[in-house]
Amino acid sequence: MRSWTERAEEVTYRRGFVIRMAGFAIAAAMTFALAGATARAIEPQACSSCQPPMAYNNGAVLMATSAGLTVTPIYWAPSGTNYAFPSGFEPIVDGYIANVAAASGSTSNVYSIDTEYYDMSGGSKTSIVYRIQAGPKIVDSGAFPSNGCTPASGYTVCITDKQLQSELQRLTNRRGLTTDAEHFYPVFFPPGVETQDGGSSTSAGGYCAYHSAFGSGSNEIVYANMPYNALSGCSAGQSPNGNAGADTVIDSFSHELNEAITDPTQSGWYDSQGNEQGDMCGVYGAPLGSTNPSDPGHTEYNQVINGGKYYTQAEFSNVAFSKLGDGRGCALSEAQVQSATGGSAGSTSSNSGSGGSAGASGSKAQTAHGPVVIRVVNDATPTTLPANGKSTAEVSLGVANAQNQNVVGDPVHFSVGVRSGSGQCGTLSQTDKNTNSDGNADITYTASTSNVSCWVLGVEGKGGQTAQAVIYQGTTQKQSPTFTASYPTKVKAGGSTDFTIKATNPTSRPVFSTRPHFVIFPGDGTTKNVNASQVHLTYSTTGANGTTTGAKGAFSTVPLTGSTINGGAIQGYVGPLGGVTLAPDSTRTYTFRIALAPDVPVSHNKPLMAFETYLDQIDPADETGATLADTLAYQVKVPGETSTGGSLGIWAAAAAALALVIGGLLVWRTAKRRRQEPPAQAA
Repeated sequence: MRSWTERAEEVTYRRGFVIRMAGFAIAAAMTFALAGATARAIEPQACSSCQPPMAYNNGAVLMATSAGLTVTPIYWAPSGTNYAFPSGFEPIVDGYIANVAAASGSTSNVYSIDTEYYDMSGGSKTSIVYRIQAGPKIVDSGAFPSNGCTPASGYTVCITDKQLQSELQRLTNRRGLTTDAEHFYPVFFPPGVETQDGGSSTSAGGYCAYHSAFGSGSNEIVYANMPYNALSGCSAGQSPNGNAGADTVIDSFSHELNEAITDPTQSGWYDSQGNEQGDMCGVYGAPLGSTNPSDPGHTEYNQVINGGKYYTQAEFSNVAFSKLGDGRGCALSEAQVQSATGGSAGSTSSNSGSGGSAGASGSKAQTAHGPVVIRVVNDATPTTLPANGKSTAEVSLGVANAQNQNVVGDPVHFSVGVRSGSGQCGTLSQTDKNTNSDGNADITYTASTSNVSCWVLGVEGKGGQTAQAVIYQGTTQKQSPTFTASYPTKVKAGGSTDFTIKATNPTSRPVFSTRPHFVIFPGDGTTKNVNASQVHLTYSTTGANGTTTGAKGAFSTVPLTGSTINGGAIQGYVGPLGGVTLAPDSTRTYTFRIALAPDVPVSHNKPLMAFETYLDQIDPADETGATLADTLAYQVKVPGETSTGGSLGIWAAAAAALALVIGGLLVWRTAKRRRQEPPAQAA
């Protein structure tokens, strides 16, 4: 299920498998009962609880195995009412389903990735086949039932999952439609109709779509709830067919159909935390091109299916993840997966007429104009706000290429939605903005009066990468992870000093895959440059002595890259690539030791550097991420040399060499430091 709410409050167990609610930062457990069905909600964002690879639940029966799959779209719009689909919507969606069917057997689109998976029903292994038929569309003109839930502002009717199931049962019985694991019925709703899943989430802010099933055997109905979401956070900002509603729902539909095939009843393929195939991939990959030369930034496509051009998210590939490792599990076609030899499954793209696909994940992507490597971060400052309807936070999405150069003029689409809590999120000053000369797209979030935490998602166009910031309003501020630092006021040239940073998870839920991102910006007013080779940074998680037993030498090096010249930054990730889990109600203390080379410029009374560290959460499936907390920048002065530091150059060179090896995995940040005012050092 594609959702834009909190995937946190996120995992619930029923009949031995996981039901997912969507969102990005903290994975959580919540409980709700689904009436005769199960559903997972997801979104094309970084996965907050992903633990790939996917595994098969023994005995589960999948769709689209030897007999293939028939997809029959249902458009529910009562006759004689104001409910109607916008002009062109149905033909575009119908055309998409027909093109997916016509391309059956090819390896050049996302549906070919499904063939990696299989079921073991009857004791024998049966692989999924890419064999899809387009069933004749059904226009359901039956009346909507009376409201089963209270419509949100802007909606005139609200239909529950139970009501949707009743209509599907009535429709399939009356028309004599086949109902089994070889038939899939997506139900599309017109504008003005809100839907509610089997729990309490709604399409007004909780999800973009979901798939589910009820009944069994020849009476099993596998279906999808496909609300009209043209103006909501479900859009990635691209409309290659010139119809925002249709292009947005096709992206969601691609997600749901792939998940229905690999996990129709939430008992098939998913990772150890219950995430389905589409849940795990929040990237789109570099586009193949655009359909409108006058607006290329908003009409991109990354799939060519039987000649049709579409913009849909990547899907998770166990094969890609096995071949390439952490952060490299998402792709846009099986051909892409099989040709990948390093970097990522999305490292190259092809345009093969009927079925080209674009780069999907990781740091490397390819366009028709050559290689483009995109790194994206999204920060909100501050991350906590009162729910007073007027407080603001600056949201800044930064984009860079492989050389850490600013990517200018990159179209970024912003959206916002409820992550946890009850009510409405605030507003964004803009939803579409191009990156400036600093590589940043900056907008303002204004708080609402609801006690909610909200995600602000940015999707950039040139690389198809996504990143998210999280803002906590009102009483949800107590859910916010905290990051506090005891930065030094000065570090002598040729000398070293220790300081600590504490990451605290105040909730009763684990926070998966966290990695501190240490950044050194230029100090205020300085024109002097510092290179990464002049800085040696190490860390320990067991105190200044290195271990709990008091032995020394347990500090690990943080590989650094970059320089502070011209507003640049030195930066590096702390800890393992996959990150670490912050346990519930816990604090993790990092003890840092920073040493400067003797030739570092002396700043005397002016700060030479500004230290800042971000607590990021990394999706191990596709390396997208979100910023959970920020220590804010602290100005550091550098007095004169205290030692010859003869060995400094040796370890600096080694650190630089190591940084070059893993530099491609570094999420880049521009010099947009957030200063502590007044300095708030932790003890």
